[in-house]
Amino acid sequence: MVDILFEESESQSVHYYCIATEHHRYDFAIIFTNNFFGKAMVVSIQSGTMVLMCNEDTENELLLGRKIRNPSN
Repeated sequence: MVDILFEESESQSVHYYCIATEHHRYDFAIIFTNNFFGKAMVVSIQSGTMVLMCNEDTENELLLGRKIRNPSN
């Protein structure tokens, strides 16, 4: 038996970013929603890894790199 505990529809803002460094390429989808306590859902398209991040998290390159890893790294 499956119980649906929560279901909601909303229009979401999605941004796609491709970032290239000297050695790697990173592709991200960032989904802004009214859920997740004001945090954005950041998805690495290469690895499928998803994390929730606030604005302060995105300003810290080392934190972003640790939270979302490219499988080729």
